[in-house]
Amino acid sequence: MLNNFQNLKWKQEYAIEINNKFEILENLDDEDFMNNNINEKWENIKTIIKETKQQLIEKEEGAETFKNKWYDEECKFAKEEMKKAREKWLIKGRREKEEQEYHYKRKEAHKIIRNEKKTCMKNVIESIEEDQKHNNTRKMYQTVNQFKKGYQHKFSIIRNKKEELAINTNEKAEIWKEYFDKLLNTEEPRELIKKGNKEISEVEVEVEELIIEDVKRAIRNLKNNKVAGTDGIHLELINYGGNKLLNRMYD
Repeated sequence: MLNNFQNLKWKQEYAIEINNKFEILENLDDEDFMNNNINEKWENIKTIIKETKQQLIEKEEGAETFKNKWYDEECKFAKEEMKKAREKWLIKGRREKEEQEYHYKRKEAHKIIRNEKKTCMKNVIESIEEDQKHNNTRKMYQTVNQFKKGYQHKFSIIRNKKEELAINTNEKAEIWKEYFDKLLNTEEPRELIKKGNKEISEVEVEVEELIIEDVKRAIRNLKNNKVAGTDGIHLELINYGGNKLLNRMYD
């Protein structure tokens, strides 16, 4: 995903798509959005960001995966020949001659695929070693991450008062409930602070209202190339989304 942010064309297309989608929303009767609470608003924005990102990824031709690198025309041809030999063997009533031809084609196909994969793997390892040698850590890990496939479970670890790991879902929920009860149900502060000639409680301190420039400045000051949060949104997806996205987030 982070590789896309280094592609100027991808960033421009993403900015245009996001801008168009939020512009359409502005032109529609958006009363429902304005009546939503902050969580519902963020869910709507998050959905648009994720859908736009996914559309561009799917649209991108020749998205490079490890298989794309080694599965060439020779591999495709060998696999097609194997499939034809198998179909011929089945159609001819599984005769010995066709069976031998099928096994031969299958052996050849597996050999070609295995060699191509082995050669590609060798090249990738050499590339990783070269990046490590020249301290190009980011590129090295991006290459390594291409091999990570499938679902990777995120472990939520929490300990109870006895410092033992809580595994049961109900036990975890009870620990969090107790934690937030203690955090939120506290007495009001008794210490007073001065504001001009007036003494007021800390809970009465006025907080200046945020303006859109504050939001933009805060986002600009955040560092890119970081792992996405639990919502799956990379900072770059907000940074490159343009003013339409930032204005909607501010609203």
